[in-house]
Amino acid sequence: MSARTVDLQGPYLAGMEATPFPHQWAFYTDTRRFVFGFCGVRAGKTEGAAEKVVARIAAEMVEELTRLAATGPPDSKGYFPGEWTPSKATPSDGDEPRRLYWIVAPTYKLAQVAWRKVRRVLQRLGPLIVSSKDGVEWLRTGIRVEMRTGKHPDQLQADRVDGALADEICTMQEDAYSQLLNRLTDSGGWLVGIGSPR
Repeated sequence: MSARTVDLQGPYLAGMEATPFPHQWAFYTDTRRFVFGFCGVRAGKTEGAAEKVVARIAAEMVEELTRLAATGPPDSKGYFPGEWTPSKATPSDGDEPRRLYWIVAPTYKLAQVAWRKVRRVLQRLGPLIVSSKDGVEWLRTGIRVEMRTGKHPDQLQADRVDGALADEICTMQEDAYSQLLNRLTDSGGWLVGIGSPR
């Protein structure tokens, strides 16, 4: 007699398939440089923004890997000719990223929440993540994704940023928002801003 597995949750979960509302889908698929999503508390803003931001970062990485794959086979470490490589075995704070993305919120606690959601989505990239530590993820092709706080606007200076998620942007200090826009200017970087209307 052979054993059979019965999926008790299957029928229930089949009826729970996630289907976004039209406005959620419009936000996710919007390709403009600056995209903002405002809605009430517990409406899924941060979850949706995490999905959107990681999709943009992953698309950029795949585009670069596709371009590099045309230059020849990878070396013994798995890097393509001309691909960004860290100065040591794994990327560190001393390495200059090829692309930099920020996850920003008005306070450290809010930044942690947004970071947790973004990091969970990033984990789907599996082996394309080459280094991970609290508040920083390094991806193939020299992509660095890091958590930042807008609590002290002077901490949002100096870096050139290619894209950012600004969570709870409605409560961010005006100086912090200005600094964030300054970081995106020379790179032509994008911004995904979300929040509850105030």
